[in-house]
Amino acid sequence: MTHDQIRPGVRTPDLLIAGALLVVVVAQSLWTLDAVGIGWDEPKYFAAARAIVAWCGDLGEPGTLSAERVDEVFGFRAGVNVHPTLAKFLGAASYALGKPLFGEFRAFRMATVILFGVLLAAVYLRVVAAWGRPAALVAVLAVGSMPRLFVHHHIAATDGPLTGLWFLTVWAFEAACADRRKWPLVGLASGLAMSVKFTGFLLLVPLLCWGAIFRRRQMLVPALSAVVLGLLVFLALQPAMWDRPVGDFLEFVRLSTGRAESAPHWMLFLGTVYDFSPPWYYAPFMTGVTVPEVALLLALLAVVVTALDRFRDPLAVGCIIHVAFFWLLTMMPNAPGFDGVRLFLPSFVFIGVLSGYGFRWLEERVDIREASTAVARSGIGQRRVVALGLAGLVAVGTALPLLAIYPFGLEYYNLAIGGVDGARARGMETTYWWTVVNTEALQRIERVLPHGARLRFFPADPELPALYRELDLIRADIRLTGAADFDHVVVLSRPYWDYPPLFAALRVSQTDLVPVESVDVDGVPFWILYRRQVAFR
Repeated sequence: MTHDQIRPGVRTPDLLIAGALLVVVVAQSLWTLDAVGIGWDEPKYFAAARAIVAWCGDLGEPGTLSAERVDEVFGFRAGVNVHPTLAKFLGAASYALGKPLFGEFRAFRMATVILFGVLLAAVYLRVVAAWGRPAALVAVLAVGSMPRLFVHHHIAATDGPLTGLWFLTVWAFEAACADRRKWPLVGLASGLAMSVKFTGFLLLVPLLCWGAIFRRRQMLVPALSAVVLGLLVFLALQPAMWDRPVGDFLEFVRLSTGRAESAPHWMLFLGTVYDFSPPWYYAPFMTGVTVPEVALLLALLAVVVTALDRFRDPLAVGCIIHVAFFWLLTMMPNAPGFDGVRLFLPSFVFIGVLSGYGFRWLEERVDIREASTAVARSGIGQRRVVALGLAGLVAVGTALPLLAIYPFGLEYYNLAIGGVDGARARGMETTYWWTVVNTEALQRIERVLPHGARLRFFPADPELPALYRELDLIRADIRLTGAADFDHVVVLSRPYWDYPPLFAALRVSQTDLVPVESVDVDGVPFWILYRRQVAFR
C-alpha cells in the first residue's frame, strides 16, 4: 500500500463496520444522554432551537421574513449569541423530529450524538484505507473512549459538531487532492465547519500546510473550493446576514475575535487564576494530563515512528499538523483557554488516529520478531496469541478510564497528574460546565430540601435553573432564586468549596454554610449543596 492511497483499503465489510459504529453510538446514547448534566451554554442553544422551530412553523405568515424577525431568531449579539447557526439548526431539527419519541431535551441533544457516530465511522474508514483494520479499530476505540471527547459529544453546543466537521473536511480535502472530481465535498464540509463557530474559518491553514508537503500540484482546486464554496455555504446558513452580508460578516468577525472584551472568562491553571489567556504551554500540558495514558503513549510512539520514517506517511503527518495547529492557536496573545480542553477539542481526534498508527507499528514488530524464529505451526499460533493479547491490553487501557470516570468525563485527569485528586492538589480546575449536576444529582438535592426551600445555583446564569424548572427536574414547591435570599445553595466546585470570593459573592460568611449533600470522585467534590444557618435578612 502506497502513501498516496486514500480509499483502496475500504471493502464491503468495512462499510458494514462503519455503519454498525454509527448505530451503536446512537443506540447507547438513548440511555447515556440523561447521565450527563445540562451544560452551561445549552440553555441558550435550547432556546435558539425552539425559536427556529417556531419560526419555521410561522413561514408564510406576515412578518416572518422581516429583517427584525430574522435578526431576532438568527442575529449575532455579544454575550448572548456570537456563534453561527449550524449547531442551532441541528438542535432544532433533532428537537422537532425526536421530541415525540425521546422528549424535549434528549431529542435536542440527539443531533450531536449522531454526529459523534458519523465521526467514529469516518475515522474508521479513513484509517482502514491507510493502515488496515486493526489500526482502524484501535483508532476508533481511542477516539470514542476519550472521556472528555465522549462527554462533549453528549452536549448540544458547538464543540462536538466542530470536531466532527473538522475531521470530515480534512478527509474530503485529502480525497479531493487525489481525485479532483470530489472538490464539491471540500467546499460543503468546509462551509459547514465555518457555520459552527469562527474556528472553522481557520481550517484552511493546516490543510494548506499538509497540501504543500504532499499535494502541491493537486491542492489548488480543493483549496479554492474550501474558500469560495465554503463561504457560499456559510452565508446560505446565516439568514441574519442575507440583507447585509458584508457588514454583518465583519461584525461577526469582530465579535469572534474580541471575546476577551465582550465575554471574558477567568480560569484556574496550576494554582494561578488567569483572566482570559493561559500560559503558552496550556494546550500541550492539558493534552498530556487529560488524554488516557494508553492512547497518549501510542500517539507519542506514532510521532517517533513518523519522524524516523522522515515524515513520509500523509495521514500521520496530517494528524501531527492538526494537533500542532491547535496548540499554536492557544499560544497566541489573547487566545482563550477556559473550560478545560473544549477550545482545542478537534485535536483529540487526531491524537486518537495516531494511536492507531502506533498500534500498527507494534503489531508489525510482533510479526517481524516472531517470523525470524523457526517457522512452525506452533510459532504461527504464538504470533496470533501475542497480537490478540496486545490488542486486548490496548482495548482495556483505552476504555477503562472512561468507564472509571463516567459520567463525569469533563472532569477526567490521567495518572500523569495523579488523577482528579492529583489535579486538584496541583491547583487545577476539576469541574467546568455544570454537567456534573445531572438528573440523579437533582433528585438527590430534592430529597434533602424541605418544602418551599429557596434554592440558588452558583455560579450559574439564570437560564440554567430556569431550564431545570421548565423540564420538571426540580420540585414545583422549590423556589429558585439568583439573589441573596436563598436558604440552600448548590455550588459548582471549580474550586469554590474553600474559595474566599465565593462567600463574598454570596454575601455570607464561611461559617454560615453547612454542607448537606455532594458528589465527589477521589475525595474531590464536584458539586456541594449547602444549607444556610443564618436566615437572610
